[in-house]
Amino acid sequence: GCAVAAAGARWLVPGLLLGACGLLGLGAFIDSFQFHFRGLAGLALGPGAVSSYSLVSLAQTLPSSTQHPNAFGIRWIQTAYLLFALVVPLAQLLILLLLWLAPLTLRRQKQWFVAAEVLNAWSALDVFIVSIIAALLQIRQFAQFIVGGRCDAIDALLRKYLPNALDGDPVCFDVVATIGPSSWVLFTAGLLLFAVTYAVMGVCLLAIRQRSEGLVAAHSHRPPRAEGAGPCGPLTPCRAALVRVLGL
Repeated sequence: GCAVAAAGARWLVPGLLLGACGLLGLGAFIDSFQFHFRGLAGLALGPGAVSSYSLVSLAQTLPSSTQHPNAFGIRWIQTAYLLFALVVPLAQLLILLLLWLAPLTLRRQKQWFVAAEVLNAWSALDVFIVSIIAALLQIRQFAQFIVGGRCDAIDALLRKYLPNALDGDPVCFDVVATIGPSSWVLFTAGLLLFAVTYAVMGVCLLAIRQRSEGLVAAHSHRPPRAEGAGPCGPLTPCRAALVRVLGL
C-alpha cells in the first residue's frame, strides 16, 4: 500500500502539473472565443464580421485597436495582460513542480512556497476565463447600450422593408460572442491549475509545518528513513507529508 501510494504521488501530481503546462501553452494560441458582428455593420465588414481570438492573439491585436498603438500605456497594458494571464500561471506551475519533486531544505522550501503563493495571488488565467463567460452573457446587451437610440430610425426601416435580410437580424448593429470549439483546451488548463495548486500547496504547507515542529528533519534535504522514507524509499518533504496524511 505504501509503495503504491508513493508511486502514485510521485507520478500523478507531476503528470498533472506538466499536463496543465502543456494545455496552457497550447490553449493560449488556440482561438477560444469569437465575436460575430451582425446587421448592417456585419454586412459592411464582410469576411471581417467574424473575429476569432486566442489569449495571445487578443494581446497582439490590442495596439491596432487604438489611435496610438505604440503609446506607453497601451504597451504596458499589453505586457501586463500577457504577464498575469500567461507567464505567471506557467511560472506558478513550474514552481509547484519544483516543490513536489526537488529535495529541499526547510529554508529553501519556505522560500519557494512563498514564491508560489505570490504567483498564485497574481495569476489571472481564471479572470480571463471568467471574462470570456461574462462576454457571452453581456456583450450583446452592452453593445446595444453603447449604440443607444442612434440606430432606431434605421432599425425601423430594416424591420419594415427587409425583415428577413441580414441573416434574420435586420438591425443597424449587433454583436454576438461565442465560445470556440477548441476553448476546452484553455478551460481545462485553468481547471487543472486551480485543482493542482490547491492540492500541492496544501500538502507542501503541511510538510513545512511538520518540519518546523521537528516531526521531520529540517536541516536535511530528505526526511529520515524512520519518519518519511520507510519501505517506499526516500521521499521529498511534500510527498512524505502526503504519505503520512494517508496513514501509510
